[in-house]
Amino acid sequence: MKFVKGLLILLVLVAAVVLGGGLLLNDEVHVQRSISIERPPAEVYAVVSSMARFNEWSPWRDYDPTAKQEVSGPATGVGGKLTWSGEKGAGSMEIVKVVENAQVTTQLDFGPDGKATSDWLLSAEGDGTRITWSFDSKFEGNLLGRWFGLMMDSMIGPEYERGLKDLKTLVESTPAAVPQPPATVSGPADDLGSTPDQAEAAEQPEAGEGESQGEGGDSDA
Repeated sequence: MKFVKGLLILLVLVAAVVLGGGLLLNDEVHVQRSISIERPPAEVYAVVSSMARFNEWSPWRDYDPTAKQEVSGPATGVGGKLTWSGEKGAGSMEIVKVVENAQVTTQLDFGPDGKATSDWLLSAEGDGTRITWSFDSKFEGNLLGRWFGLMMDSMIGPEYERGLKDLKTLVESTPAAVPQPPATVSGPADDLGSTPDQAEAAEQPEAGEGESQGEGGDSDA
């Protein structure tokens, strides 16, 4: 009897700690990781703004071999969406905001497991790019969720680091874009760069030609 009573007291204390401690914990969670890529922002943006290319560098691309995936919407930019469903869960990720060569924001939907927002922020760093991948979620007052939030950095952080390293390898292994030379105006080589005065002068007979012909005519007469 004493054992049962002691067990009940222990359970009450644990519940009090969980509930009371949960009230003191943050209702939001933020995780972020960064890496430098030796390519300009435009080349990095071209990859992260495309849901069709996410699995080329995603740290979860081999997480669930049973998962069926579908990409919909435009090839790049707002509206691009990736959905998945498999034995280890289902969800979707959709691009909801972009700032060209600077930001891509996605909305994550994990169904009953909640929603979150993820950003890729790009900034020029010398001739390269500094990219920061972040994750933000709110627990909407869920006390157990707040306790779970304490583990989010250790759970998601390493995955973000791995994904960013794969993104770096992917972008840097792609041949750099070669600047195209400016277009030139085609035309006869003799006319290039000539002024109207020079063109008019070219059409006039050289000095002495008329006089020579005149003199020749007098002698014939």
